[in-house]
Amino acid sequence: FATVSALLISTQRNPKFFTLALQGATKGAAPVQLWTALLDPYATISFSVDSMEGPGEHLSRTASIVTALKDQLLAGKKSVGEGSGLRTLDVAQSTLSAKIAPSQYSLVEDGEDGPKDKQDVTDSVAENPPPKAEGPVDTSMEIWGSGSLNMSGSQSEFEVLGRKLMHVEDQLDANNAMLALVLLLERGSSLSCADPQDLPIWQVLASLKSPVVSRYAKLFLCKAIVHVELRDRERSQRLAQMASLDSLPTSGDPNSGGDPMEVDGEDGDSADAPERSSSAFSKHAHEFFPPMVDIIVDASAGDGSNPGEFNSFVRSVCFVFLRWALLFEKTAAGRLRFGDEIEEASVKLLGQLGRVGFSNRADVLRINSGYIQMFVGQWGAAIPFPVEPILTQLTQTPLHGSNVNDRRHVYGLSLLCYALKYGHAEQMLSSPQAEDLWKAVLRILSSPKIGSRMARHAGEAAGQILHHLSKNGQPLAQTRLALTQTYWSR
Repeated sequence: FATVSALLISTQRNPKFFTLALQGATKGAAPVQLWTALLDPYATISFSVDSMEGPGEHLSRTASIVTALKDQLLAGKKSVGEGSGLRTLDVAQSTLSAKIAPSQYSLVEDGEDGPKDKQDVTDSVAENPPPKAEGPVDTSMEIWGSGSLNMSGSQSEFEVLGRKLMHVEDQLDANNAMLALVLLLERGSSLSCADPQDLPIWQVLASLKSPVVSRYAKLFLCKAIVHVELRDRERSQRLAQMASLDSLPTSGDPNSGGDPMEVDGEDGDSADAPERSSSAFSKHAHEFFPPMVDIIVDASAGDGSNPGEFNSFVRSVCFVFLRWALLFEKTAAGRLRFGDEIEEASVKLLGQLGRVGFSNRADVLRINSGYIQMFVGQWGAAIPFPVEPILTQLTQTPLHGSNVNDRRHVYGLSLLCYALKYGHAEQMLSSPQAEDLWKAVLRILSSPKIGSRMARHAGEAAGQILHHLSKNGQPLAQTRLALTQTYWSR
């Protein structure tokens, strides 16, 4: 498979040949036999959640980045007024989305050269042998080398990164077929064609939707999309930096210098680095989004009393979603352009992230909350925010007893505040669970032993509730009075 992929990339200009390499038994059918040959359909995988193991984790800088993210979202909210759906996020996205990265925890990437753990596949394998790849594929990834094959000038943009993955984080990334598939999809989908249906990405979509393709293969394909997006982002940044170098003024005096070059800032993203994806997947995001959400829900689901986990795979795919501008594009009337296609999946995604976002570790909890806030902020009122995850955190946890319980309440209050601030107040206040929400907030505020942090979050939620109720002239006089008296008495 790696050999075929390398030959296609080096010799072909027609995307049909790339599609044929992934074609199923009939046109439009999922290539089940291919994935069965490359991947063990019965393989299992466990993704990292809170551990410090593996590359791509930059916890030391996470807190400041998430804080900056929240500040910018709040600033955007203030500038457009309540209930507007945060339209000014379009302006702020140049810094927000550029900071999103799919590493285990961090919402940022390092500079042009990346963190120390961001290695070529061949280097990473040599120094840290990955888990044994599944399936009968023995072809070494070193067939690609750390550089590139001889390419024509028209392919220089494609080859600006060389033939490598941006990181190897789990056994899916380390599989010998991953790099071959990523480069095949990337090159085949970048070629021009009369019929967009000739692009190889549609074979991936058919596989993601197919009930007969194994769960493991679908996880593998999602990670392939993540790597295509990672390379797209890195390539765009490097091309922008190369353009900056080319535009430096020249002088007849070899000792004279030009104007200072604009370099990467502290967070590693240059001022003109593109914040949105230009990949073929992003142009059809509304079609890939629903099946990928189903895979996220499956990959993060728990059982029994365990709600599931916000693991590294979930963060990786959420990174992809946040780069796909089409998912957040709105009409002049404030509706999502592809709302009919993505609303059900969007509600499902928000609900699942809300359920699994809690962590006993404060640093991980901040990052998980940051991802949720990004989605809520960019969709605004266009996508309903599920009430159930909020109520679960606020009502099914003892009010006192441990720091973990306190953090659960703070997490639930944070979700409620996101919803109230970013256009969901009317939805929340008119839902059947509205009274339960108010009682939960009142219960927290009425407790004589709550800490200052929980009191601050509960007070903020109560203030948002009271503001909206008074703004819309809604009664609930007893609830308003009780909340007001309790809040100000503290």
